[in-house]
Amino acid sequence: MLVKERMTRNPLSIKPDTGVSEAQTMMKREKIHHLPVLDKDEKLVGIVTEKDLLYASPSVATTLSVYEMTSLLAKLHVDKVMTRDVVTITEDVPLEEAARIMADRRIGGLPIMRGPTLVGMITESDLFASSSSCSARGRGACAFPSRCRMKRGSLQGSPRRLPAREATSSRWGHFSATTREAGAAR
Repeated sequence: MLVKERMTRNPLSIKPDTGVSEAQTMMKREKIHHLPVLDKDEKLVGIVTEKDLLYASPSVATTLSVYEMTSLLAKLHVDKVMTRDVVTITEDVPLEEAARIMADRRIGGLPIMRGPTLVGMITESDLFASSSSCSARGRGACAFPSRCRMKRGSLQGSPRRLPAREATSSRWGHFSATTREAGAAR
């Protein structure tokens, strides 16, 4: 399955001079986590995420008054907090490759380009929806055919043992991970 079959077409976008507060409001209202930033010529110049906006916002432990925070946020524009080096893909990329790029780069969404024009957006949610349709419909509709072999209602695994991750937590909440053979004695 290709990205163009699952992407959100004509995604919402903002301009670099959009205020941080306005971008946050738009994300909450539309229930999205990524906004492409387009310049006046409709060229992609960056992307802003919910996390970027959260980091730009004052801490709840601040000594600033509500009025001071509002005033400061009103002066802050997304061009100061956006990611400028945006990883993009084209619409003819397989979903599996888009998922691999997102996992390798640790990003939650990819703008989809047709030449210099933004035509869509694909996010982790879109990929999860594709993989869940795989398990619901059987192997014939599988978005990631090389990753899963489906039988109605079950996932057929490989006969070899796969390494499993086991995490332990210290009393301070720090985690450490160890790898062990799945099914090995504990």
